[in-house]
Amino acid sequence: MSFRTSYKPFKAFTCALFCAFQLTPTPAPASPAPKAKAVQPPLLQGQFPKFDPRSTKFELNAQESINFEILSPKSSWNKTYSIGRAAWTEGDYRRAFNAFKIALIKAKAAGYNDGRVKQTQEALDSVQGLADKLDARLGMRFDKKRIPGLFARVEKVFPGSLSWLAGVKADDRIISLKQSNNLYQLQIKRDGRFLSIFITDTTKVTMPNFTALSPASAPLDSTNRLIGAQITNVSLLHANEKLLTNHDLVLFIDKSSSMNSPFEGTGLSQWDWCKTSAHDLFSVSAYFPLGITVVMFDSNYEVLKGRTARDIEGIFQHYGPSGGTDLAKPFWEQLSEYFNRRSDKSRPMIFAVISDFGTSGEQIREGVYEAARRVRTAQELTISLLEVGKGGGLLVQTLDTDLVNVGARFDIVDATSSEDLAKIGLKNALIAGLLKRQPKTAAP
Repeated sequence: MSFRTSYKPFKAFTCALFCAFQLTPTPAPASPAPKAKAVQPPLLQGQFPKFDPRSTKFELNAQESINFEILSPKSSWNKTYSIGRAAWTEGDYRRAFNAFKIALIKAKAAGYNDGRVKQTQEALDSVQGLADKLDARLGMRFDKKRIPGLFARVEKVFPGSLSWLAGVKADDRIISLKQSNNLYQLQIKRDGRFLSIFITDTTKVTMPNFTALSPASAPLDSTNRLIGAQITNVSLLHANEKLLTNHDLVLFIDKSSSMNSPFEGTGLSQWDWCKTSAHDLFSVSAYFPLGITVVMFDSNYEVLKGRTARDIEGIFQHYGPSGGTDLAKPFWEQLSEYFNRRSDKSRPMIFAVISDFGTSGEQIREGVYEAARRVRTAQELTISLLEVGKGGGLLVQTLDTDLVNVGARFDIVDATSSEDLAKIGLKNALIAGLLKRQPKTAAP
């Protein structure tokens, strides 16, 4: 069956692929036990009047309350505790536990008599048991109401979780759930269809080891972590530049209004940094003799085919940030075109997305997941997510590391954080993504 270029039919086709097999409902196992009660962690205001007010202010903006953004190891105790409390209130207990764990490490750096230590320890103790429950481990929340014939109804799926990545949705009916070690098999009914979803969870709820950790190196696990470290050895990347040879490149450039935001540490906006860094691609023009496909997207999108690397600087001069963000449609369209024309003689493909990923990480989840299920080798398609800014690191990291845990054949995503991108540039970030996927080490 070939891919279609229209978005809705292709999405329907994906949903059909996602339905692994039809099930005959069997008597439902016992419903999950009601959630344990826990004392809600207190607000920060007024807790410690002797402290600097700036350290006790409830710092949580709207974006963080929605996405529970990644915590930097350099974040203050105040911010980590605030995000933990917001996640606790939302019912995302696994992420709340990890935020409180980091906050406790930071608080204890001030001394065991510091009032924040007791408050954070109580919050951590309150959420620890809830964080290890089944729905918390999978990254969703079950409806407390018991429904005859069902294991549970999914009330909410938390962005960036394994369930989110596997395509579980709110209001899904879980007919049955089987566990074998770290593997979970969910049989789900959605809109009259039956789906089979497999999830592998290797994370554990463990208390912090204060003898091995410092506040500056607080651990970030699969539910609360930074984008993984990129290869930043410029000499190594330069030695492997020829990996770009015989590839096709589709470059998605976010030009939504959020790209006007500052790019931390550069003194430039995210858009202006991309504009000044475009010359970094000049030296790779020869590797793409058929030209580069450039997709400019905000609320709408424009596809520019057959462009050279030198054209990209002019494109940045011509366009400017404005509007909202809709990456889903152009991303699906380009995937459709690629898989529709794919043959044994096709050149390997690179999809590179330059964005702050405020919403675009969520928008491409289904496309990335479907592509990872359809590729024949790990080298056939590389999706490079190049972060400028701090819009959606959690979702980007999940796409980068957990695809195989939800049934994908290969890990085809490589993410570069804004810090590493500023160090190595656009060209080297593309090379790093290819270098990681080589069967054997390339040039030393």
